[in-house]
Amino acid sequence: MKHILVNILLICVPLFGFSQEVKLQLNLGEIRIGEPCKLNIEVRLPNEKSIIGWPEFTDTFSTSKLEIISKSAPAMVNQLTGQMEYTVTSFDSGYHAIPPVSVLIDGDSILSNALLIKVNTVEVDTTKQFRDIKNIEEEPFSWKDYFLSIWYWILDNWYIVLSIVILTIALVLYIIRKRKKNELPPPPPLVAPHIEAIERLRIIEKEQQWQKGFYKDYYTSLSDCLRHYIERRFNVAALEQTTDEVVRSLRLIDLDEESRRHLVYVLKLSDLAKFAKEQPAPHENESALKRSFEFVQRTQSVEPEIPSKENE
Repeated sequence: MKHILVNILLICVPLFGFSQEVKLQLNLGEIRIGEPCKLNIEVRLPNEKSIIGWPEFTDTFSTSKLEIISKSAPAMVNQLTGQMEYTVTSFDSGYHAIPPVSVLIDGDSILSNALLIKVNTVEVDTTKQFRDIKNIEEEPFSWKDYFLSIWYWILDNWYIVLSIVILTIALVLYIIRKRKKNELPPPPPLVAPHIEAIERLRIIEKEQQWQKGFYKDYYTSLSDCLRHYIERRFNVAALEQTTDEVVRSLRLIDLDEESRRHLVYVLKLSDLAKFAKEQPAPHENESALKRSFEFVQRTQSVEPEIPSKENE
């Protein structure tokens, strides 16, 4: 009965004056359930300037039970014929009517012809024993697919990869700098305080500053040399103290009276030349240098001698 009604519908469509300028075509009259088939919409235009308004379908084709798998973009076969193709299928068995489709041609709605498609089920032989579902077959390993999957992952997560690269570079630079710092040669050993002081006094002696009239520079060099020596030798902040403060600091240190007199003489005479702008006599200038040498030599630390192998 249903089949007869559908045929009557197909026969009556042209009787009511529906235009055949829009035509539906199926490449298969019947399909198995789930099998795809092609459904073509062909539009014939009255003139070359006519405009087509194609219908839009989402998941199903019109009001039928045909599900859309894919569709092509509208195309012009020639100047007067346009077409659009759908790939459809159905998962309901039986006869399915495809009602007329409305297409706009120059703003007028034109209906297509109707179609009928038969969907057959898959025959099952119930006399045979049912079999278990087959196991999933694994594809053979491919290095190409493996690297492609990694590449696609990098493209999707580029910000993570970039952060890891930056952190890695920073870590490598830190390790390289730390190794270079550790590989630097050790600083040369410090010269003994008395040797350093004597070398500076000899330089002052060669410069002959007081002979050239530079009394202030001469006594500044002498004073700084002795104060620096006292800091290294006795651990007293002599460079930051006045002469009286240096003398008071040295009272707690075991110094012989002769060495103390030499130091006080040079420092007091230096203060007069530096601050009072006095010009000591030549013999005083020579005495100040001589007393500086004697102070360093009398107060120098005595390093214990290491016995040689020959003496052993």
